[in-house]
Amino acid sequence: MTTVPSLKREHVLPTLRAMLAQFPFEIRGFHSDGGSEYVNNEVAAMLEQ
Repeated sequence: MTTVPSLKREHVLPTLRAMLAQFPFEIRGFHSDGGSEYVNNEVAAMLEQ
């Protein structure tokens, strides 16, 4: 598991990419707590792929 210095977008996005790349199966859903660091266009676009 990767840790991040803060929950800012510039730290969260690369960490999510790295974490998703480690799963040997397709991720079919993603649930956030509604925080703005998770709900943004860049993260949404990445998760749509």
